Amino acid sequence: MKLVGGAVAAAGVLMAETRSVHAAPKLPTASDSRWFKAGEKIPVSGVYDVVHDRIDGQYHAADHQLTLIAGAHFPNCKACQGWVKFRLHQAAGHTGAHPDFV
Repeated sequence: MKLVGGAVAAAGVLMAETRSVHAAPKLPTASDSRWFKAGEKIPVSGVYDVVHDRIDGQYHAADHQLTLIAGAHFPNCKACQGWVKFRLHQAAGHTGAHPDFV
């Protein structure tokens, strides 16, 4: 079937609306993020920058990144305990929270 004129535009709108039913919610960006502390609830799944506190003036771990899941709690560090801090680097959906995955 060939659509012409306004029918083409209307079909495009309907197709876009159908696709939006399964669209992922808007995830925060790194610019929306703030620093979180160990023990706080993780607000959104994604990759987080991790910065450790100094122990006796020395860094015991280089800055790194971790993938963390929303709903869990930011973990303590074995060395600096609750002094470790986390900042969202890149939000990412998690299969456990997506309706198309079991």
